[in-house]
Amino acid sequence: MKKSTRVEKLAKRAKDNAFALAGLAAKSREDAAVELYRTAALITEWLTFLCRKTPALFRAIARNKRSWPVMFSPGRKSVEQNIELIKRLELAENTGINVSSGKTFSWGPAHIVAYNLYQLAQDLKRAPTGVWHGFDSIRACGVGRVSPNVHMYNAKDEKQLKALEEWGQRSAGRCLPPLSRGTARQWWAAIKELFEIAYPGDFEQHPKLQRLRTLVLPHATPKHAKQGRPGDIRAAMLRKVKQAFNTIAALD
Repeated sequence: MKKSTRVEKLAKRAKDNAFALAGLAAKSREDAAVELYRTAALITEWLTFLCRKTPALFRAIARNKRSWPVMFSPGRKSVEQNIELIKRLELAENTGINVSSGKTFSWGPAHIVAYNLYQLAQDLKRAPTGVWHGFDSIRACGVGRVSPNVHMYNAKDEKQLKALEEWGQRSAGRCLPPLSRGTARQWWAAIKELFEIAYPGDFEQHPKLQRLRTLVLPHATPKHAKQGRPGDIRAAMLRKVKQAFNTIAALD
C-alpha cells in the first residue's frame, strides 16, 4: 500500500532530525547524545505498545526482518516479555534465516558476507527492473560508492549492475525456492555465481571482504605450498562463506 503524503513527510522529518542529532552526538555534543537517547527510547516504547496492542499490524514487517527494536533491561521479567513479543510478531519467519530454531550461530565475517549475499539475492529476485539500485543490500555488498550520503555508480558499476539484474530476473536467482537446510545446496550453487558477479576477479582484495580474508589467512595454505598464494586465499574464503551459508539456513 502506498504511504500517504502526510506519512511520508512525517517520516522524513523524523529521520532527518534523528540523523542531525546523531551527527552532533558524533561530535561529542553531550546534549545531542541525551536527546538522541530520549528520541530512540520514546519511539521504541511506542512501537512496543502498538505491537502488543495490534500485533497483526506489524507481523508482516517482522516476518521479513531478522531483528526488531525493543527496550532492553537485564531484569528477567523484561527479557521474557521481549522474547514473548518477538514470538507473537513471528520475527524472521519469512527470511529463511535460522535466528531462533535449533542451534543458531554468531555473526562472524563469513556469516555477514553470506547474509549480505542472501539479502542481495532476495532483492534481485523480487524487485522490478532498475528499482533496486539504491537498496541497502547493494551497499552492503560494496557495489558503487557512497559519497558522502549518495550511492554513486560509474560505467563499470553499471555493467556490474546489469549482470546482477540478469542473475536475479532471468538467470540463476529467478526460480530459487525458499531457503532452508534442505534447499541450501541449490541456493549455494546460485549464490556462488552471485558472489562472482558481486566480487569479480581478485576478490581477496575487495574492501568488503578484508575481515573474511583475515579470518581464513592462517589456514589458507595447503601443506608444502608457498604461503600467501592468492588462489589458495580465494578458495579458503569461498569455503568459509559456503559453510556459513549452510549454517544460516533455517531448519526444515
